Amino acid sequence: MSGIDASLYDAAKIDGALWWRTFWNVTIPSIRFSIEFWIVLSFIEILARAFSFIYSYSRGGPGFATFTLEYGIYNEGFVAFNMGYASTWASVLFIVCAVIAYFQIVLMRKNSDVQ
Repeated sequence: MSGIDASLYDAAKIDGALWWRTFWNVTIPSIRFSIEFWIVLSFIEILARAFSFIYSYSRGGPGFATFTLEYGIYNEGFVAFNMGYASTWASVLFIVCAVIAYFQIVLMRKNSDVQ
């Protein structure tokens, strides 16, 4: 936020904008790309953290109630020792994350003036 030009805040102050309007119309658009990057990384982090909770609490059970793709990769690779199958699942997980991240970026840039 230190990279935001102070003249933008001065112009908003001269125009009589209150702090909320200044925050919404000056600060947020100025850090938009950082926010977009954070959203994409947070989504990937959520997918990565799901495994540890499921493994420590229920180990994918009862039945397949809490089964996720990450747990399936672990189960196939290190329990059943099907490394090829596990690496295929990991490739699918990467593709799913890449596609979702791509669509998130496209949707966020839809209203932006930067192409």
